[in-house]
Amino acid sequence: MKYLQTIISTLTVLILLFSGCRKIHEASNLELTEYAWDQYEQGNYLESYIGFKEVLTVDSTYQDGYNGLGWALGKLVQIDSSIYYFSAGLPLTQPKDVAANVRHELWAGLTFTYEASSQDSLAIINGDFLLTAISQSAQFQTATWTFSHDTNLNHLDLRLSLALVNFNLGNFGTTFYHIKSILQEVDSSSTFIADTTTVLGRQAMAAKLEELHDLLALP
Repeated sequence: MKYLQTIISTLTVLILLFSGCRKIHEASNLELTEYAWDQYEQGNYLESYIGFKEVLTVDSTYQDGYNGLGWALGKLVQIDSSIYYFSAGLPLTQPKDVAANVRHELWAGLTFTYEASSQDSLAIINGDFLLTAISQSAQFQTATWTFSHDTNLNHLDLRLSLALVNFNLGNFGTTFYHIKSILQEVDSSSTFIADTTTVLGRQAMAAKLEELHDLLALP
């Protein structure tokens, strides 16, 4: 009987220890999110999507989980779903354990996805929100933004998207403004001029937009 009690006691201790270890090693939201972003950065977008879904299973209010789902789904060309998660994340609170401004990344994601789905007016609204926010933060310096999980994607890409959607809507003056803003950073010696009221001027802007698209696509 004493032998049986000893075995039971030992098993009980082992179970308690094992349970304790499981609790100690249970992944936090931050750890789950970091794993999912690692998958995103490596180009494993489906694995990234699955990872971010797990994040929201643990905490359905975790803003960066919605952010990650939006970007991962965008890469998987699930544009409507991408827009859904970006939009759902906007009202949520910035996570204290995330250094990047998540709302800025949500606005950027919505700008690109609305452009991709030809919802030009909505792309402009979200892009302008982001430009206004970073301009206020920059004060007297150049307003910049870089996606924290792909440093090749930045405010220049955002301005290009805004130039394109404004061009589509016939806002040629705004298109020209964004083109000049991009050129100030990528080619300060540029003397590009276009009369936004003429067909030739608009053709010149269309050609410049294509040129800038190819330039910014370079790694």
